Amino acid sequence: MRKKILPMLTILILISGIFAFMKPTAAVPPAGETAIFADPDYVYRTTPGTYTFDVKIQNKEGVTTIAFDLSYDTAYVNITDIQANPEGELPGGSLLIGNWDPATGVIEMITYGILGAWWDITDAVSVVRVTVEAFGPIPDPHITVIDIYNMDCYDKDLNNFLTGDSPYDHILEFPTPPPSPPTAEFTWTPMFPTEGETVSFDASASTQGFDGSQFCPITQYWWDWENDGVIDDNDTDPYIDHVFATAGTYEVNLTVYAPPGPSPDPSYVPYGSIVHTITVTAPPVGRGIDLFTQDTRHPGYTTPYTGENLFGGQVDSFAPQDLVILFAKVTYNNEPVANKEVAFEVHGPPNPYQNISIYRQAFTNAEGIANITFRIPWPDQHAEDIVFGNWTAMAKVDIAEEWVMDAHWFYVHWIIDIINVELYDNMNNIRVDFEELSNVFINTTVFNWAMTPRNVTITIVIYDELGVPFGTAVVNYENIGPGETELDRVPVLVSIFIPEWAYVGWGTVYVNAFTKLPWDCGVCYCPEYSTPIQIKPGP
Repeated sequence: MRKKILPMLTILILISGIFAFMKPTAAVPPAGETAIFADPDYVYRTTPGTYTFDVKIQNKEGVTTIAFDLSYDTAYVNITDIQANPEGELPGGSLLIGNWDPATGVIEMITYGILGAWWDITDAVSVVRVTVEAFGPIPDPHITVIDIYNMDCYDKDLNNFLTGDSPYDHILEFPTPPPSPPTAEFTWTPMFPTEGETVSFDASASTQGFDGSQFCPITQYWWDWENDGVIDDNDTDPYIDHVFATAGTYEVNLTVYAPPGPSPDPSYVPYGSIVHTITVTAPPVGRGIDLFTQDTRHPGYTTPYTGENLFGGQVDSFAPQDLVILFAKVTYNNEPVANKEVAFEVHGPPNPYQNISIYRQAFTNAEGIANITFRIPWPDQHAEDIVFGNWTAMAKVDIAEEWVMDAHWFYVHWIIDIINVELYDNMNNIRVDFEELSNVFINTTVFNWAMTPRNVTITIVIYDELGVPFGTAVVNYENIGPGETELDRVPVLVSIFIPEWAYVGWGTVYVNAFTKLPWDCGVCYCPEYSTPIQIKPGP
């Protein structure tokens, strides 16, 4: 059984049982009743999303400490934040949370109190604001409850004036959605294959169905490569390879099957289809030139994205000062043409400072390959504006009074880039000021600009105002995947304790991204990121 708390905010956390969710009727207390309650007490949603409700107290003089537990149904909701005194109605006060277990949906000992004083509360005031992430829809049950219980609230005379469970909980309700069929979707690589080339299909973006009572996962992927009504491949995996033997235009039909559950709505359709047109080209004959890059990337990575195969491949990213080798293979009827002059042209991204252009030529060797090299520049001023962005490269050759060309673009950036660094307290609040003897949580966001995964070592060091380092963290992050959108940004979270001997004042958090630690022969991926931190006297 939990021990009672005192107004001085002394807390002892013991074991709390798991709350069994019911379906009570939403209610608010009468104006004259002393109570803790949820406001609003009832929320109705038709779509997933985030919303807030307040836990309030009303009608009590001389309040020093307000404490309670929360339980929530983790199958349908998640509590992501608890903000103290959101409307500023309680002058002064401190928030403490004893234990927060996201797995069971139990938050113990949410305590808000004031030291050496009290509040006279008449109208309802907000103690905390709770942020709820609603997953929805909720097939069954339709109602999920966030319960307020284990109240231990004290007045200035040390009387526990509210105990036990509050009858005024928070209710979230979703309607049962109508039946919806699964949806089919797929992509393919390369986008413009040649005959005989292996094409990789990805149908993982297809979505499951809903049969009126439960969600229905996709169990079958049926592929019709010519859209003639004949299923050519039946697979349980959304990934499949296929080879188109001859050039031409193909309409590829994908049908997905999501079987219903034991009690489906009769109107549920368990199938979904989509058709995409794919153009397959013949391999080059006659005059030909193929432009591509080396497959090695600094520091020591190998990439399959070199741009090889005429107009068919992608070129992986380069970093500042990386060596670039451009190869051009010249052929006639797929046989190499030796000792032939090839013209190369390269342009950096347009910018207002200096537009970089390269014009070169080279002779082909016995294998029909000519090449030039250059290193990505890095000027001493406006370097990122001049260098970062899309670069274009072209190779052109004249064979018997007819010219052929191939071109590619590639991206230049820090391969691993530190996008942002934010500091949090133990309540998940973003802030820059922290007391001695407390933990600062550092959330570093990194992004991979390459087309292949990279291993990254993130280091974090905090200096106080006099330049004394007092905390260090090292995180080894393997296989950070290629990024395409902001959703691909990868957060790296660490916690560093601020000791009592750290000097009070403004310090600095330094964050670095390395291939490995320097002692292990690692090198830098990108410039160091720094952000200020204010250290205050401890309690």
